[in-house]
Amino acid sequence: MEISKINQHVIKYSLILLLFISMVLSGCLNKNLKLESVPTFVGTTEIVVGETKSVQSPTLALTPTRQETTFPTLIKNVSETPTPTSTITATWVPPTLNDYSIQTLIDTNGNCELPCWWGLVPGKTTKEQVMSFFDQIDINKIESLGQVERNNPDGVEVLMEEIVITYHLPGGNGIGDLVLVFWDNVLVYIHVDEDTA
Repeated sequence: MEISKINQHVIKYSLILLLFISMVLSGCLNKNLKLESVPTFVGTTEIVVGETKSVQSPTLALTPTRQETTFPTLIKNVSETPTPTSTITATWVPPTLNDYSIQTLIDTNGNCELPCWWGLVPGKTTKEQVMSFFDQIDINKIESLGQVERNNPDGVEVLMEEIVITYHLPGGNGIGDLVLVFWDNVLVYIHVDEDTA
């Protein structure tokens, strides 16, 4: 049931994106139009009323004249615009953690303002960067609680995954869990759960 809702959202956003792209492309094509004048002819009729001395009614004489009028005509010039290429560079460097424990990280936060936590920023930091960060710390275990997957022609794609990192509280006072949720391999949620039992 959850997967079908996700598929509906993916299709909805794909259609909106397709509509937006087509509008942008059609706007680019009309940019190179030029106006040119093309002569066209419009006839006018001149009415001359003449009067005779006889008792007869007045006689009308019609003389058509030609008058040249110009109207603008659109001429389309299409030129190919080069597409810019972008280069992605890695800018995130995990902090040096050496002998830190998770509890120390929770207590200090490394001078990072929420929602940032020691350089991990929800919505920006990738799963690979998060796992590299936790490789430097003494933790009890890392466990995946499950994931939502989507099948596509290239194989299975993981859409959402929830990972729990278990750590020891200071002084042997129990264990704590750090819950991380990833959407499309990007961190979206961090939660600390301490169990002092």
